[in-house]
Amino acid sequence: MWRTSRHLAKALRQLAPCQERRFPYLKEGGCGANFGSTKKGTIMTLAERLLHRGKQEGRQEGRQEGRLLLLQRQLTKRFGQDALDIRVQERLRTATPEQLDLWAERILDARAFEDVFCDFPEDPS
Repeated sequence: MWRTSRHLAKALRQLAPCQERRFPYLKEGGCGANFGSTKKGTIMTLAERLLHRGKQEGRQEGRQEGRLLLLQRQLTKRFGQDALDIRVQERLRTATPEQLDLWAERILDARAFEDVFCDFPEDPS
């Protein structure tokens, strides 16, 4: 991981020295051109913005993976290992976070495996 934007700027300049002509912000101040302000009013460099964005995406992917793993464990515990065939695993892997949350809630009231994934769950009353 890059410790500072200065290190990242140096690496970028070493990889593509001709890019400095096309992107002058890489040259001036070690990638320190002003690209925006944070809520605290401090100036963010391009490298800092890229790092921030990467961290956000990483957190989001981690939460998605956590949802997936928890639902897989719940399904296995409730319906057995055979419930997680390749088709179900693919459906879980391609699901949105909202779908995973919905299925994780449905598993609490599901009478059968199909009740977790059905489009219109039956009214338990």
